[in-house]
Amino acid sequence: LRFIHERLTEAGVPPSFDPFTLARPFVRTFGVEAGLPSSVVYGLSKDGRGRLWAATQGGAAVFDGLRWAPVSPPQSKGPVRAILHAPDGSLWLGAEYDGLWRLKEGAWTHFNPDFGINALVESRTVKPGLYAGTRGQGLLRWEEERWVSVQEGLETPWVWSVKEFPGPDGRTALWVASQKGVWRNQGGGWERLGAELPQLEQGNGVHLGRDPDGRPVLRVSAWRHGLATWDGSRWLFQGPETGFPSRLPTTLFGALSPDGASWPVFAG
Repeated sequence: LRFIHERLTEAGVPPSFDPFTLARPFVRTFGVEAGLPSSVVYGLSKDGRGRLWAATQGGAAVFDGLRWAPVSPPQSKGPVRAILHAPDGSLWLGAEYDGLWRLKEGAWTHFNPDFGINALVESRTVKPGLYAGTRGQGLLRWEEERWVSVQEGLETPWVWSVKEFPGPDGRTALWVASQKGVWRNQGGGWERLGAELPQLEQGNGVHLGRDPDGRPVLRVSAWRHGLATWDGSRWLFQGPETGFPSRLPTTLFGALSPDGASWPVFAG
């Protein structure tokens, strides 16, 4: 590209023609003008037909390739915090105020309307099944057409985030960020990480990332304390004093680049 740029400059091509700019990935932004119920997006999921669905502050929506269309349960009100497509083709929505909704074969079913949902994940290795992180009821698992508690050993009723991925030691685990710190379950029960660190008591999100040498690390969005990173033996906290933009990260999105970078979302 540099060689091409130099030859174009010698040929008198206007400086506004910059191949370096043209080679950058194209990013398109969607908001309410594109049909989203809200520009505050909490989660994304892709169905078996390749369509993209979004959980937003104003409800759920589906993208048809051109525009977003609202697809929320008829009686549900308020934000949809979590969205997930299950292996059986059903769509699950976790609502902030009125529990769980399932869209299966064109019909909506309402579960647990008396508490809110923060997170949904499908576990395939630790204990296969659908899990929900709740506001007040801890962690639930879907079994035989009903939700059952899997709280034993997990000392928190408020779960912000639940995910499944291999940790720094290479072993797959269920990871929970909660009102009582960060937890993992590798199949033998719940274990709290960094229990001696008050900075982790308000963990909002967990994600697998990589350090500059390519080694896997656990990243946690620690409310009021910035970004926390665990390499399997020690914790590192980053805030404005170390160049991290905010002490108020609300969640972490996936590894969007080859170096395994985690992309935080801030509040405040």
